[in-house]
Amino acid sequence: MPPSQSALTSRFHSSTPQSAPSSTTAHHHHHIHPPAHSHHHHFTAAPRTTSAGPAATATPTQAAPPLRKPTLRISSAAVLDQVKDLPRNHIGSELYAPAVEAASPRPASSVLNAAKGGVRRVYKPTRAFTERDLNCTFTIRVPRFYLAPAERARVCADRCLWGSDVYTDDSDPLAAAVHAGWLRGEWDGDVDAAQLGLAEPLPPNAEDDAGGAAPPAPALPPPDADLHITVLVVPRLRRYADAARNGIASRPWGPGHDGLSYVIHKMRWVDEGPARAMPRSGKARRVERRRKARAAEAFRGVVAAERARLAGAAERGRRKERVEGALGGGAPLAVAAA
Repeated sequence: MPPSQSALTSRFHSSTPQSAPSSTTAHHHHHIHPPAHSHHHHFTAAPRTTSAGPAATATPTQAAPPLRKPTLRISSAAVLDQVKDLPRNHIGSELYAPAVEAASPRPASSVLNAAKGGVRRVYKPTRAFTERDLNCTFTIRVPRFYLAPAERARVCADRCLWGSDVYTDDSDPLAAAVHAGWLRGEWDGDVDAAQLGLAEPLPPNAEDDAGGAAPPAPALPPPDADLHITVLVVPRLRRYADAARNGIASRPWGPGHDGLSYVIHKMRWVDEGPARAMPRSGKARRVERRRKARAAEAFRGVVAAERARLAGAAERGRRKERVEGALGGGAPLAVAAA
């Protein structure tokens, strides 16, 4: 006899993170996935005919109602509670510029998509967070090029993302924004977006500075804006659970992550103009100033060499004119040369 509906649904639950004993070792949270569905058949026996007449037809049993899809509940409240009393500062920003690498030959574990073209873009943060950065904010500046539909589809396919709601600090922030429900993802023709059960996208809110909770539905990028993704630095977890959310499947990790974690704190649409591809950190600015100084010095050297060349050519021209004048007047060549 199949188990009752309440007995089956009671087996599905999601746990919230548990606080860790210190800021360097954080909680351990699990996501319980539903067990495989028990497949059973109902059939009606064919009526049997005897000498006394046809036998009674068996009454088919009533099929059990369909199981309700379990709801995945993820909470990072315990992680945020660990750092809420620490001072909060904004510790800078970096330019989103993922590196291009060869895609892994192993098939993707997600049924949503797989890496295309034999390459993938891998986000490599320029700053390593430390314990003193806990509860501080950091901004990733995403140029509008990476917000185009083809680029967001690549992000959803590459899945350079570990965790759910709380992500490893080397996770792609653009993928995390899609996974956490802030930004609308994109998929190629192999994926039917209508079957993903996504909420209708919202128009972008240029001044989404509330911070903390994700919007009720992901936002579609405007065509003429860049994106600032601000993350909040939180402690590392013992394990990072995977989950398929908003059309992208994150990856599991742990134990053994040697960095910290982050959660998406807020997003903001901006127009950075010509500076959208320029770094802004103090070190990056110093490097850029030195590069410009070297370029200016090299340019000054080229200009000085060209001026010297022109001056020499002019002097040679004047000497030639004096020689030709002396020869035409009948004066000795030695005198003219002198």
